[in-house]
Amino acid sequence: MHRTMFGLRVRAVHGNRVGLSCASCRGLSGFTIVTDTPATVNASSMELTPEQVVYQLDQHIIGQTDAKKAVAVALRNRWRRRQIEGPIRAEISPMNILMSGPTGSGKTEIARRLATLTASPFIKVEATKFTEIGVFGANAESMVKDLVEVAVEMERTAVLKKNATAARDRAIDRLVAALTVRTELVSEALRRRLREDIASGAADDKLVTVKLKPVQSSSQKSRMMSDMDMPPELDQAMRQVSEMLGKLNGSKSTNSKGSSTANSHQTLTVKEALPKLQAEEAASFVVEQDIVRRALENVQSNGIIFLDEIDKLASERHSHTSSFRKGEGVQKELLALTEGCAVTTRHGVVYTDHILFIASGAFHNVSPSDLMPELQGRLPIRVNLTPLTAQDFERILTETQFNLLDQVRALMDTERVAVTFTPDAVHEIAHVSAKVNSQTDNIGARRLATVVSKITEHMSFHAPALAGTDVVIDKSYVQAHLKDILKQTDLTKYIL
Repeated sequence: MHRTMFGLRVRAVHGNRVGLSCASCRGLSGFTIVTDTPATVNASSMELTPEQVVYQLDQHIIGQTDAKKAVAVALRNRWRRRQIEGPIRAEISPMNILMSGPTGSGKTEIARRLATLTASPFIKVEATKFTEIGVFGANAESMVKDLVEVAVEMERTAVLKKNATAARDRAIDRLVAALTVRTELVSEALRRRLREDIASGAADDKLVTVKLKPVQSSSQKSRMMSDMDMPPELDQAMRQVSEMLGKLNGSKSTNSKGSSTANSHQTLTVKEALPKLQAEEAASFVVEQDIVRRALENVQSNGIIFLDEIDKLASERHSHTSSFRKGEGVQKELLALTEGCAVTTRHGVVYTDHILFIASGAFHNVSPSDLMPELQGRLPIRVNLTPLTAQDFERILTETQFNLLDQVRALMDTERVAVTFTPDAVHEIAHVSAKVNSQTDNIGARRLATVVSKITEHMSFHAPALAGTDVVIDKSYVQAHLKDILKQTDLTKYIL
């Protein structure tokens, strides 16, 4: 709940939360000042408030507030749905989003940053890679299968990270046992000292003979099986047979070619043996059935698919070209997925009813209305991204975290070259980028990378010889290194 008091927006405070308040002002009790910077991000990224999501996106993306808000609200609604009990929870479906805007306006960057913010299974796919079922190429259901693989890997990584300390302790215990196997009457004090030496690295050069299994990670097996692109039923049967053979073989394991290989004794240094033993012990904490079960639940409740280049599937209504027919077929496949259907994957059946779809496209030659009406209805939230201006480019170069200029400075620091960009140089870079976009193909913020690369090309090549020097890049420096680009741009107006 918000109110405006003394020209400031204030928000209601529940419980004993601490905030900026004026106890002597009547009416302010129970309210806290809302500042421009949101509160500290919650421990779980799944609980980020819309304000916090927008704030995080603002660190990397300039403008496009409507798109950021739409994505932030969609993420928050996933959390809200999980807090609801009763049958109504199953009826609440995500409001899928369609983002339209010119190339380089921030659509893909929003997706990329969203993937780092959310703890949800997330995948970005290109709509142009899909074809209808029965036609050569990937069918639209493969994006759901890929999303499941992402979720399985997330769950496996979480288990390994959670048990990393225990796995390391077990590995050290095995090393201690291997180092003292031929020593009689080893005291507990000596074992404790040996453990400390291994943990600190003091015993790294000691040689030890350990028994190692030729372990192939589950993620590698998963990728190999998925690369074969076999029907899910056959894939599941092969995995079951593989597990049965593994149990029957006991100490033997199956290598990547399908042959059995016994455990091997290897003589290594402690430094070499410790990570191998730790990986082997960590694998013992992974229960594949539990990982798959949690992954499927996570995908069905929290999965997000970012579908880029969806405008390439649309054509003008009067068009009857082969590309139009292909695009219409893929749209029909997407229609079923966004509406909600069952997709059979190698790990089990996934229902797409509550997966959030975020589609985006430039829509240069077509408009969103050229998509199938039914598909438009499954993408009810429409967001338009605006073209970026020279002022936006200047903010991108100065306000965003880890921007292009920061990256140049970091790269040159490795050569002991201190690079400084003056304010007039930044202004000129932004102005030239906007000018080139207006007179040639408008590629948005991607033009900045081209311009900055051209400016720093000479310096980067001669950086080793410039070690220990300071390089100041000002407006005249920028103009001198961009004269060829500006000359080519000026000549384009004479081309018919």
